[in-house]
Amino acid sequence: MKKIYALLSGILLASGAYAQILAFDIRPGVNLGYTFGAGLTYGFTADFLVFQASPGDLYSGISLDNYWVHGKKHKHHLITASVLMENPNFQGKIGYGNASYRWGYGGNRNRCHTKGISWDVSYTTANPHTPRIGYKSFHYLFYRWPWPERFYQTVYTGYRYTLPASTPTTPALTK
Repeated sequence: MKKIYALLSGILLASGAYAQILAFDIRPGVNLGYTFGAGLTYGFTADFLVFQASPGDLYSGISLDNYWVHGKKHKHHLITASVLMENPNFQGKIGYGNASYRWGYGGNRNRCHTKGISWDVSYTTANPHTPRIGYKSFHYLFYRWPWPERFYQTVYTGYRYTLPASTPTTPALTK
């Protein structure tokens, strides 16, 4: 796991080597979707934009996702940390995460968990009130995770709110 975090940090720093540092914009959001083979998915996300590419509207940073997948009998909890790249319309993330499931009497006796790779792509229009639509996937280790016996593949819609910039010199982002 330390190797994955070192790799993600290296990618983030390499993308920032040719960019200017932003004032650390924070964008919280909510998501609602459907996971194929499981069911309803909902969760929260927090995007921390750190770098802006010099030639245009390309931004990079770190994203933290926390979401739940409801199956017919199971409720799984997924947490991911990703490196993100985005422009005003598209966003792409790749990262590492953890999936867990509590089971037993009262749901608190036993816990299964596994680690895996996650990726996410989403699109929105230039209108700031238009929600994002996207597709994300979580690829875990099969031998440690018997539910739902396939990778988590989710289509979702979500909305992000742009908090005011931490310094007045940061350029405003459309979405």
